[in-house]
Amino acid sequence: MMLTGDHESSAWGVAKAMGISEVYSNLKPEDKLNQVKKSSRDTGKHYFSYYMKLIFNLFKIH
Repeated sequence: MMLTGDHESSAWGVAKAMGISEVYSNLKPEDKLNQVKKSSRDTGKHYFSYYMKLIFNLFKIH
């Protein structure tokens, strides 16, 4: 899952390069937080480490 404030087309470009199939774009910071909380409740998983991995991988691309 990728949460971003970027436009949808940009978000999907990065998501495809990273192998991510679930994208939420055009989000404000509070929208991202709410989605992480919701996903954590729904799945019982905590996503912080996954997002940190995504951030580090994005730096490797550039």
